[in-house]
Amino acid sequence: AGEYDLAGFAVGVVEKSEILDGRHVRAGDAVLGLSSHGVHSNGFSLVRKVIERASARLPAELDGMPFKQAIMAPTRLYVKPVLAALKQHPAGADAGIKALAHITGGGLLENIPRVLPSALGVDLKRGSWPRSELFAWLQREAGIDDTEMNRTFNNGIGMVLVVPTHQAQAVTQTLQGLGEQVHAIGTGTFGEVGAIVEQEGDVAPPADLAECLGGPDHDLVIDILEAQLHAGNIAGIKGLSQRGREARSELGRRDQVEAAARKNGHSRVV
Repeated sequence: AGEYDLAGFAVGVVEKSEILDGRHVRAGDAVLGLSSHGVHSNGFSLVRKVIERASARLPAELDGMPFKQAIMAPTRLYVKPVLAALKQHPAGADAGIKALAHITGGGLLENIPRVLPSALGVDLKRGSWPRSELFAWLQREAGIDDTEMNRTFNNGIGMVLVVPTHQAQAVTQTLQGLGEQVHAIGTGTFGEVGAIVEQEGDVAPPADLAECLGGPDHDLVIDILEAQLHAGNIAGIKGLSQRGREARSELGRRDQVEAAARKNGHSRVV
């Protein structure tokens, strides 16, 4: 009661000859990222649970803004600057903007492979773009690792472009002139199928996690455990009681849509 959801959609038209299908992407191409304004409406199921769990210790500000404003910042729209950049840098065999990935649900790990040719991936350089206080707070409070952060949230990058290395600076300058914050975040590579993230520096869940199952934080704990399962860390969760082990049946589902989305290549942070 007292709650409602709003949903909308947009339909676009593009000339067939101008469709970006990623066929020109090659290993060694530069990967550029455009800064996001925040969560961008993705991952809010987890965000709401984190806020509920941390209600007594919510920060007054994040990234120089009041907490509520930082959490609810409107999604940044990239269509005008990106279309303008495409006109100046049309795609070609070794020229222009070869591929675009809007970083929505599935984060950096699942959206980028969708625009890549078969068996080609990208390596994203950890620390090559600014880490906001908002995402640092969400990761700390949720207790999830870097892999799941990059799979759940945009983590500071809302749009990704793949361009030839020799044109990366020119494309960057064009987008900066259009008001975008642009970061060189990685390169195209030949690699194994699937999304892989370096495990070093992962955030471990609280030691008493399993004891929370069935309590008021049950849903949040399930989300945290599921994040660890996806990252391959389920066996190492501290304090995993028999009750926690029995929860594997609830956590054991694998998202077939995720697997299908990643089958053409990989996206990893190194």
